[in-house]
Amino acid sequence: MEKSNLRRRTFLKGTTATAVAALAAPSVVRAAEPLVINSYGGSFEKFMREHIVAPFEEETGIETVLDINLGKGWLANLRAAGPENPPYDVLMTNEAWASIEREEGFFEQIPESEVPNMADVYPSMRLYDDMAVIGTLAPIGLCYRHD
Repeated sequence: MEKSNLRRRTFLKGTTATAVAALAAPSVVRAAEPLVINSYGGSFEKFMREHIVAPFEEETGIETVLDINLGKGWLANLRAAGPENPPYDVLMTNEAWASIEREEGFFEQIPESEVPNMADVYPSMRLYDDMAVIGTLAPIGLCYRHD
């Protein structure tokens, strides 16, 4: 058996990318406009462009635009546009920002009928009556000085 070079970081990036790709399906129906997805910059952006966006565009013919920013920047963009005109088709964010965005009306239920991959998502990863899907999990370590 060949040894895998899969590292934790690569796995987490791939998991996030898979979640993004899975959630992009409802937006494919709109097609006339580019698909807008938020993304972190740096190596995360490079991974998204090479391994997610390029294959997705090649397979579907749908132009994809990445909005490179951070959580508070995406929240500011959402607020500026308003819930009726959100700037993103797919939004990746953590719960600190998502809780604010949900409260302000920026989330709607993900229709399982339009996202066939939703049936494969573990129930514990489908949140708030399918208003969100967990894309990555990461351990958090606690450190303290005992002196």
